[in-house]
Amino acid sequence: QAAADAVERARGEVATLLFSKPEEIVWTSGATEAINLALKGAAFARRSRGVHIVTSPLEHKAVLDSAGWLESQGFEIGCIELVNHIPTGEVFHSYLNPGRGMSRDAFAVHGLDDAFLAKQKAFADIAEAFLAFVGRAALVIHNADFDLKFINHELGLIRRGELEVDRVIDTLELARHKFPGAPASLDALCRRFGIDNSARVRHGALLDAELLSCVYVELIGGRQPALGLQHEPAPRADAEADRAAIRPPRPHAPSPHELAAHAAFVARLENPIWTR
Repeated sequence: QAAADAVERARGEVATLLFSKPEEIVWTSGATEAINLALKGAAFARRSRGVHIVTSPLEHKAVLDSAGWLESQGFEIGCIELVNHIPTGEVFHSYLNPGRGMSRDAFAVHGLDDAFLAKQKAFADIAEAFLAFVGRAALVIHNADFDLKFINHELGLIRRGELEVDRVIDTLELARHKFPGAPASLDALCRRFGIDNSARVRHGALLDAELLSCVYVELIGGRQPALGLQHEPAPRADAEADRAAIRPPRPHAPSPHELAAHAAFVARLENPIWTR
């Protein structure tokens, strides 16, 4: 109780200094902010020596979010449509002008330079088409929390409602649950399921969406085109003949030599159960 009282006194003192109400002061550990600043600071300070950061899907979310921000500072949207887990051929793909210069680190990831992106539309120009494409369907996203922040931020800028979290299927979470402790990146899952990702030299939204659709189907147990409710076809005419041709079982009775060896062995035992 003494500690709780001390926290509340400190909250009141800080509120007084900031000319705010005590209930508007929220304490945090600062760990997330510290990780964020440390990763970004180290990356930009050393970028002349390389742009690779090695992390793991087991890291804290603060690490993964910061690493994701460093990985992708541009915008590109790619979606494909699945019906009953089968691609329909309908896709949505658009490069977007982020309205700012592209950093060297981001260019190394996706290969999209300022000259190319300057010719593309802004998110506001394609938002309606994007929202019409996704409709009310479930959204399958890898590391959904990271991507949704970008999309919902852009939707907020044009005063459109956010995409709801409860309609999202996060394949990163599915993979971590199904294969705890194993790598869960898109590349790692492609390797696990034998999905050809050789064309994924750089990050591209549409290619990643296509690969993710294959990964998702494998994560939920593989593609099942039918429920097996059709009328079973009648047995083939030669089915009985096939069964009749099966070789009869071989006899496995002991030979006289084996029986004699067993009797000699039993004779050496004291009160064996076989002679009772």
